[in-house]
Amino acid sequence: MGATTGDDLELLRRHEPIVRYTLGETFFPMDVTTYMAAASLYERLSDGTVRSLARPGELNPTTLSSTLSGVTGFTYLNVATEAPPAELARSFLSGQKLQAVGFHRGPGRLARVGYLSRLVDALFALSLILRGRVPGGIARQSAAWYRHLEAPPHRYYGRVVREGGWTVLQYWFFYAYNDWRSGFHGANDHEADWEQIFVYLSDDADGGASPRYAAYAQHDYHGEALRRRWDDVDQLEVIDGHPVVHAGAGSHASYFVAGEYLAEQELRLPGPIQFVAHAVSRLLGSAGGSAQRLLPIAFVDYARGDGVAIGPGQDRIWDPVVLDDSQTWAFDFRGLWGVSVKDPFEGEEAPAGPVFNRDASIRASWADPLGFAALDGVPPPDREGDVLDERRTLLEVRRAKLAEEVEAVGRELAASGAELEAVRSSSPLEERSDQASLAVIELRDRHRTLRSEQAAIDDRIRAVDLRRASIAEGDSDPTAGRAIRIAAPMPASTLAYGRVLELWAAISIGLLLILVVATLAIAPRLGVLTAIVLIGTFIFIESLLRGTAVPLVRVTSVLLASIAAIILAVTFWLPLLIAVAIAAGGFVIWQNVREVVGA
Repeated sequence: MGATTGDDLELLRRHEPIVRYTLGETFFPMDVTTYMAAASLYERLSDGTVRSLARPGELNPTTLSSTLSGVTGFTYLNVATEAPPAELARSFLSGQKLQAVGFHRGPGRLARVGYLSRLVDALFALSLILRGRVPGGIARQSAAWYRHLEAPPHRYYGRVVREGGWTVLQYWFFYAYNDWRSGFHGANDHEADWEQIFVYLSDDADGGASPRYAAYAQHDYHGEALRRRWDDVDQLEVIDGHPVVHAGAGSHASYFVAGEYLAEQELRLPGPIQFVAHAVSRLLGSAGGSAQRLLPIAFVDYARGDGVAIGPGQDRIWDPVVLDDSQTWAFDFRGLWGVSVKDPFEGEEAPAGPVFNRDASIRASWADPLGFAALDGVPPPDREGDVLDERRTLLEVRRAKLAEEVEAVGRELAASGAELEAVRSSSPLEERSDQASLAVIELRDRHRTLRSEQAAIDDRIRAVDLRRASIAEGDSDPTAGRAIRIAAPMPASTLAYGRVLELWAAISIGLLLILVVATLAIAPRLGVLTAIVLIGTFIFIESLLRGTAVPLVRVTSVLLASIAAIILAVTFWLPLLIAVAIAAGGFVIWQNVREVVGA
């Protein structure tokens, strides 16, 4: 018999997270019905026209479902544009900031990266002019609307999934707005925001269930990089059974450790160019096959944890709701939670709900919560030993069959080899000899393949035996100590840039572009040379500001010497070739004479 909603709620509350925000955060998790009540509902038809399906005050979970009946077009909710114009004007004229009081930015993000990233960032900024994006006024409208709500409850929507021996606690958080770009100099803005964290439990020997992992949704990370062991005190803080989450300012991305994170976004290019860029990216990938971003754009995600905290033992507490079939809005509404700006890159497009993607397909994390953190291939600790025993039995069966095949093929190979020697010694026909030789070659290849598989099976059985021994010694996690790419805050040493360097980083790319284009226009004959000199000058100025001028001069000297050597080799290639030939010939003669004399 399945667990009741009350059982699920009790389990969710036992391990509900403590979420800590950065000082200055404006938007916090809220009840979707409050948002829904203030929202309009729109449908975009196939011809691009938009029609209103419901106005503010007309929607709740029941009326939303009935309003969507028979609707086949693309739908989205929208609260932001409903803020009173007078309220927006007062907010703007009073100089009220988007962020709450107390936020201070860290060192400029452009000072943390090099010229290539700054150039790509400039292209990204220009792309905002051409693509669909959320107008800046909507962020201010959303902030004004949210601040005037009467003590909104801080709600999470919890779901409990039991599969594969795991019990997964899903916590979904809804925000009225993501103001990462307009509020904290990040990558994007979009109305509404859904975030998620998961806690994974497995059975204990005494029949209870204990948490083993926590997984947080983050920028740029997937699979096992999203999860941490419950007992990893360096990476996961747990207070009385509750995992601590550090939410990114404006982005609401979830981090395990407080700090400032350098999050990279990729500049998307037109189709054919994007295909080539991804091909090059794969070629530049690591040995493990993961492709690196070819055109990364750096943004800072502030997850300092020095602001509002929500959760057990904090100043603000949760008002949870179990997300099951009774919450019909989650399953009936496949549209966007927020205004649609038709951004082809989707960075500025509002999100879909917890169940669906923007294209109305099912979210992977909803359909496969184990796969979300790559735990679909990791058995629960209480089952791992039995699973390994079953696997070892199968491997033993395969090893026995391989031994029989190796022996049989070995006998056939020996017989064919003897036949080949007999044919070669007695038959003058080359064709018969070739046929016998081909049979031996085929059998030898088959024999080598079987022996290789046999060695691989032996190696796998040894690995299983070692893991079983580790389990017997109390090691409950097969992934412990494995090197994976995880999000880590920037070290304090990288956050000490001076204001002059930050200012230089902010203006250098734009200034360089203006000077290069002006030079090419005024003196085209000297344009290329002048452009090279300008780029070199800018690099040298930055090295002075960063205190790396001496290493730069050293590297430049080596580079110039290499270029000079190449030029000399190209200009005097024939004398150089003769000299190399004489030297090589003399060395060979000397080596051979030494061998003769020594003999």
